[in-house]
Amino acid sequence: VYTENEHSDSFYVVLTGCVDMCRDSATENLTHSGRKLADTSSTSFGEVISYMQIGSVFGYIDFSLGRRRRINAVCSKDNTIVAKFTKDFMDELERTEPDLYRCLEKVLLQTSLIELANHDVA
Repeated sequence: VYTENEHSDSFYVVLTGCVDMCRDSATENLTHSGRKLADTSSTSFGEVISYMQIGSVFGYIDFSLGRRRRINAVCSKDNTIVAKFTKDFMDELERTEPDLYRCLEKVLLQTSLIELANHDVA
């Protein structure tokens, strides 16, 4: 889906399948809106630190802060489908459907707060 250090021009929601969140050098133990893995595994994209299942939002914090991606996001099942939300789409939604935009922003903020609250600090 995206690679570490890539420009954050969008965020994603898992519609079907699963997305592995991988770090090239796993120096931090991260959690996300998906489930944290008890035993990490490794892929060609690095160590799997968590995985996103149906309904999980990922990439939003980097997107909203305008920073480069901090991890790799890799589809781990053949049937994985993700919805991609770009800045242009969000700007258009805000202009044409302000109530829906505010609702979506509220859900994204809540998701981000949960993600940050679940972040393990060593």
